[in-house]
Amino acid sequence: MFAEFPLSEKFSIQPEFHYSSVTDDGESLDNLILPVFLKYYITEKFNVMSGLQFDYFTEKDLGNLKRFGLGLGIGLGYDITDSILISSRYSFGITNRIDTQEFIDDFIDTSDLSAKTNIFQIGLGYRF
Repeated sequence: MFAEFPLSEKFSIQPEFHYSSVTDDGESLDNLILPVFLKYYITEKFNVMSGLQFDYFTEKDLGNLKRFGLGLGIGLGYDITDSILISSRYSFGITNRIDTQEFIDDFIDTSDLSAKTNIFQIGLGYRF
């Protein structure tokens, strides 16, 4: 889901709400993603976007993972018609998702541990 709020003829703000589920070997991790993009229309139909992306793991037991994350997203979009659009974007994870406070083994050096959520998306959208 998304909404677009024009700021001027060339700029708009586009907040969104996404749900994703990643499954590996029968284990799944559900994620709520909240991007907020500033869009710049290069032409009437073609735009570039950038902004922040917040995400939240919904699982109850995450082990040593942090629940909240922050990323920086960039992307391109094209309005095929007034109602149909396509987009492609990439979000670079900024937040280290490993909670080094949770490691209790004093023999492990946790200062170099890092896990970040990077997300690549290709989308086809319908605007009401």
